Amino acid sequence: FSYGRVHTLYAPATENQTGIPEQYGIGGIPQVALNGGLPQFSVTGLTPFGQSTYTPIDEWDETWDLANSFTKVLKNHTMKMGFEGMYLRFATYQPADPRGSDSFSGVYTSIPGVNVNNSGAVQFVLAPTATSVPGGVDYNGGPNSVAITRISVTDARRKYYSGYFQDDWKVTPKLTLNLGLRWEFFPGLYEEHDAQSNFVPGTPGVNAAYLIPQSRSNQNDPNNILSSSFTSILQQDGVKLEYVGNRSLISTQKDNFAPRFGFAYHLTNNFVVRGGYGISYNGLEGVGYGGALGATYPFAYTLAYSNNSNQSPIVFPNGQNATLENSYSNITLVSSNVAGAGVSVNGTETNPKTAYVQSTNLTLQYQLTANTSLQAAYVGSFGRHLTANVGDANVVHELLVPSANQAPFRQFPDMAAGGTIHTNWGTSSYNALQLNVERRFGQGFSYLANYTWSKCMTDSADFLNATAISYRAPGLGPKIDYGLCDSDIRQVFHASGGYFLPFGNGQHFLGKSTGLVNHLVSGWQLNALTTLEDGQPFTIPCDITTAAGMSCVALMVPGQNPIGGLHNVNQWMNPKAFTNPGVVQTNGQTNLAPLGGERSQVAGPGYHRLDASVFREFRTTEKTRLQFRAEFFNLTNHPNFSTPQGPTGGSAVVSAPGALDFNNANFGRITATRDAPNDPRQIQFGLKFYW
Repeated sequence: FSYGRVHTLYAPATENQTGIPEQYGIGGIPQVALNGGLPQFSVTGLTPFGQSTYTPIDEWDETWDLANSFTKVLKNHTMKMGFEGMYLRFATYQPADPRGSDSFSGVYTSIPGVNVNNSGAVQFVLAPTATSVPGGVDYNGGPNSVAITRISVTDARRKYYSGYFQDDWKVTPKLTLNLGLRWEFFPGLYEEHDAQSNFVPGTPGVNAAYLIPQSRSNQNDPNNILSSSFTSILQQDGVKLEYVGNRSLISTQKDNFAPRFGFAYHLTNNFVVRGGYGISYNGLEGVGYGGALGATYPFAYTLAYSNNSNQSPIVFPNGQNATLENSYSNITLVSSNVAGAGVSVNGTETNPKTAYVQSTNLTLQYQLTANTSLQAAYVGSFGRHLTANVGDANVVHELLVPSANQAPFRQFPDMAAGGTIHTNWGTSSYNALQLNVERRFGQGFSYLANYTWSKCMTDSADFLNATAISYRAPGLGPKIDYGLCDSDIRQVFHASGGYFLPFGNGQHFLGKSTGLVNHLVSGWQLNALTTLEDGQPFTIPCDITTAAGMSCVALMVPGQNPIGGLHNVNQWMNPKAFTNPGVVQTNGQTNLAPLGGERSQVAGPGYHRLDASVFREFRTTEKTRLQFRAEFFNLTNHPNFSTPQGPTGGSAVVSAPGALDFNNANFGRITATRDAPNDPRQIQFGLKFYW
């Protein structure tokens, strides 16, 4: 039995400084403890400023784990069996947009239908007013999306049960089999006070539903009240409001039986063949707090408003246009008074299949000498029913001309855009050839070198990885976005080794030396580690809008090398190799050509690094010794550059404006390295005393 508890608290420096928004003329932001500061402003071409979303963070994680296992040896069988039960609690105070968030993407200040990456700042300083110029464009300022979250705590709980049986069977002196079966059950996550809801985006009027636990059905309780505006919109859009007895609001799969099989066979004394196949289930994947069912109306919810076209402003239910200053003053966070048109909802499948991975391998190992062996292996991994971040909960399900107003074409036209839907529709595949040569330490020398040639494909959009894929048309399903994983690295080579220099008393050179000479030349060891990796893929988008509410991937120009031209940090890709597809001509057209070609067209710079060290040991007494160490990190001082889309891992460096726009002078420009801060050569010296 084990128990673990972790408490995490993070809050901005302005956490308890009230009145800051009013200093800038911004009203309507709750001025309570831990919520000081400005909204987050996302302006295309600039680093986001203001306070970060999803802060403050105050989390309590607790785990109760009961497990046991048994082993029985019976003749040539070694049998093992066991079970495990877990109870998990994770209480979260992490509102998505507690101070609000505004986006200024440049849609109002660009040429209609063209994405101009550096015009967000212009949109930021303008107000959404009607033009005074004949033939001019109305409403060329103000935010194009606004969101604010009601502050609340979600106290989520879940359980986990598993059992297994395994038999290691030595069939003959040359053949061993590993046979096993594992069962796992992942009951749905529930909120301790039943404060969660689930939007099920089925067919309107048939199986579309908004589910809330039965214990929250009392509308006389102010903590449960749904506004009449919200319930009316549900009815208008064919969404049935249901109070159900299942606290988790989903029914998970119970028949998660995972067989495992492996073998090892000695063909000869020097040659071994190994192989295996197994299924691994994963029903405990974290999706973050933003998409959780506890972060939903009428409990901890976000009200979000966005523009319906690039030529119309955000209009609040009271008729006011959204501006930098007035947005949050026009939004009420009292659940009974909430305007239903602004409620963004979260949802998940009610009968999800449990995500699982099939893993297989076949390995050939040959012993060349007493110390050296070669190994070649095929490794495969195939994911099914992977949890995927579909994106907005309410999207269009057909192609629309770029200038179309999306609202009437959304699946639920009166409900807000935004929110989050996750579903287990993702798939993945990984196939690899792995080669390995190893020399165990002998005669003062050891080394290990391995090479991997692989390919990873997926259509599963990750919740928590901002660099992973996103769906260009989530309403049309994932298949058009099946392509290279963002983590796909085609070739990887690693090598490491150590060498004791054969100098000094008893060694090959100067073997009879004594005194000062022996102290100077003996005991030296050289070590090195090198890494050579191909770059990771990334996607070049279209630089125009080809379909309203959907994104687009640039087409490849036949005969043009995508990494031709300069192919350096100033221009990694060849701009002549990319072009836009045609735009949608008619609403509802079935030809998907306007969505472009395959994603992940180009790979970024590779990763090359050499580390080395020199050790020298001095024997001080029979039982003690002193070691001198000189270590060289990134010995060659080689910079490992990021992709033009910018670095990962939370770096503050922003990609160059237009770095992915093939009609921009900055196309292909790289502004950062993969290692922060820039990972220059480092040399350090140390002494280590052993006793």
